[in-house]
Amino acid sequence: MQRWQLRFKNILGKQAPWMTVVFAALVTFSVYTCMYGYRKAFTAAGYLDQSFFGVDYKIWLVTSQVIGYMLSKFYGIRFIAEQIGNNRALLILKLISFGWLALLGFALV
Repeated sequence: MQRWQLRFKNILGKQAPWMTVVFAALVTFSVYTCMYGYRKAFTAAGYLDQSFFGVDYKIWLVTSQVIGYMLSKFYGIRFIAEQIGNNRALLILKLISFGWLALLGFALV
């Protein structure tokens, strides 16, 4: 572990358990909020008179996003937890960047 990680771990370890929970909740909320701007972009567009099998195209997009989001939660929690601690932050940034590039590809298509 790096020096700052040990220092942070010592500081957090001395706090009450509920403080750790509050800190984890704030960090999780912050990461989710940052990612929300990326994943919500397609809902701002209009899809007039576009449907697939008689269902509005935007409904398909939102439904597929929710299903994908649910599946990514089930798999992602396990995947991230199995990663080595030192590489976890970099991996999360790479995954967010990949998601951003996928949405950019969606916009270009």
